[in-house]
Amino acid sequence: MGDLERVEALLVKGADVNLPVDECWLPLLIACQNSQLDYRDARMLLQHGAEIDKAMLASDTALFVTCQYGLLGCACLLLENGAGVDVPGRDGVTPSLVASQNASFSSRVPPRPSSLSPPHCRFETSNDAA
Repeated sequence: MGDLERVEALLVKGADVNLPVDECWLPLLIACQNSQLDYRDARMLLQHGAEIDKAMLASDTALFVTCQYGLLGCACLLLENGAGVDVPGRDGVTPSLVASQNASFSSRVPPRPSSLSPPHCRFETSNDAA
């Protein structure tokens, strides 16, 4: 049995999907940083109720971190599942601002507005919608 199968077995038995590993690390954040191309572990955690915008005092949300490190696939997965682009990190900066400042990330996201870009991969803030 692989790690993913072990985690799923624990979740099925009622393990807390939002239980922090320490003062910085939540399972969803770890899954997003360590995922391969398919993000199966992050998907599984979300399916089992991971709080998508949860952050610890010493860390940021999973979306913030994926934007910071240019993890476009996982960022899109989080956006598809309702992650907040306006949820500020520890220093008050939002994931949308981090993404726009990350050259390796922002160069891979289709520019707005574009009828061809999927809505879940656009970083529209609440101000954009108004």
